[in-house]
Amino acid sequence: MLSYKLLGALLIVAASTAAGYRLAGALRLRAHILQDLVYALQALETEVTTLLSPLPEAAARISQGARTQQVAHFFRIFGNKLRTGQESTHEIWVRTARQVLGSAGLAPEDLAAMERLGRHLGRSDRQDQLKHIARARADLEGAVQRAREQWETYGSLYKKLGITAGLIIVLLSW
Repeated sequence: MLSYKLLGALLIVAASTAAGYRLAGALRLRAHILQDLVYALQALETEVTTLLSPLPEAAARISQGARTQQVAHFFRIFGNKLRTGQESTHEIWVRTARQVLGSAGLAPEDLAAMERLGRHLGRSDRQDQLKHIARARADLEGAVQRAREQWETYGSLYKKLGITAGLIIVLLSW
């Protein structure tokens, strides 16, 4: 009987600890995805200014150089949908951002920065596009800083709370 109780207690503590680590990991992942988006937008600036690449080709190259699978997936899908030509660049960008990056745990303000950029891609001249890319990059750089601060502040807190909650549940049920 005691061994079953002990096994149950270990499972409760392990599950709550895993939940705490998962929450902390989500904060860390958000910071990594945002940083990768900043790098991707820098690459997009280079593609637009120096290489003069069409957006589908630029998106394909950016997806290959992305550090996180979410950003790589976003630019791969965006580039592939652009090739079909069935929707406008703005519609494709916004829909892809919501589908791919929205499910990756980005905050609404992070998605809003990406959506604002999408309104101007392919619709204006090169200089205007560069201005909007730079603005989105600046917005995302601020978001990266806030995400890192959240991760540093709350990451260890979530881990400790997960362990503590499990221990409290075990003590209350013992």
